Amino acid sequence: MPESAAPISAPDRPLVSVVIPAYNVEEFVASAIESALAQTYPRVEVVVVNDGSTDGTAAAIAPFHDRIVLVDQANRGLAGARNVAIAQASGTVLALLDADDLWLPDRLERCVTLLEQQPEIELVTSDAFLIEDGMRTEKRCYGDRRRYPFPDPGANQLDVISQRNFLFVSVVFQRALLERCGNFDETLPRAEDYELWTRFLLSGARAGYVSEPLGYYRRRADSLSASPDQWDAHLIVLERHLPELWRHGATGRPRDMFEIGQRLAARGDLRGAATFFSRACRAPGVPVETRLRYAGGALRRLVRGTES
Repeated sequence: MPESAAPISAPDRPLVSVVIPAYNVEEFVASAIESALAQTYPRVEVVVVNDGSTDGTAAAIAPFHDRIVLVDQANRGLAGARNVAIAQASGTVLALLDADDLWLPDRLERCVTLLEQQPEIELVTSDAFLIEDGMRTEKRCYGDRRRYPFPDPGANQLDVISQRNFLFVSVVFQRALLERCGNFDETLPRAEDYELWTRFLLSGARAGYVSEPLGYYRRRADSLSASPDQWDAHLIVLERHLPELWRHGATGRPRDMFEIGQRLAARGDLRGAATFFSRACRAPGVPVETRLRYAGGALRRLVRGTES
């Protein structure tokens, strides 16, 4: 905290509710809960939703019953579990922690301080170390991806979110954003976070970033984000939101727009397909040969559609 900033007493600081959805994570969930309970931030509530687990997850959670808010329910998926946890949470600030990830003790303190000091920032994340093959590494989620650094809050974050989900590590955000934008979309089995962050940014929110690694993000071969269906989910989000993102000056990626055009044409929505094809072909920076390939592919798809 800058020297000029007066310290904020604990009762005046926002209550932070840590939201942990848990589905068949008996091996990891206790460590995740422990890392949330060990935060140096003074006002923390931990809400865990056992989302219909069929392994030993319930037993792994049991030792924490008197220190957490626990919901047991039939399986509703990741978005549904998070929404239920949010409904049970009391905090004005919400923090997402996946049951197989870990936080360092000062993560919430650092993230909430950024929210307090910069009111224009309404959601914040941090860098994190990677856990690969069960081993903690010194690799970093953002720091080792120099091609795609975290976009500055003053930059056009809408343009970045139109191309990729740059908020892929646990996010801490103001509850007011949900009141403004709605909850996680439970119709999406994947990329539900990407879809919500896009709505947040379209509403005028800006995302902040703590560059130090303040936790551990686990890469698992069986995780939803590692599924081959993740690319399809990415396109579903962009098909929904790119038209509005364009109106705000975002560009999107030509490849994404062309593939969305193909999907729309296959469904018989030729008008929608033509819009996405046109954007792909006219996008700045597309090489001439790629532009011609897109144009030829679009023409074939649209002609085929008019003949069917």
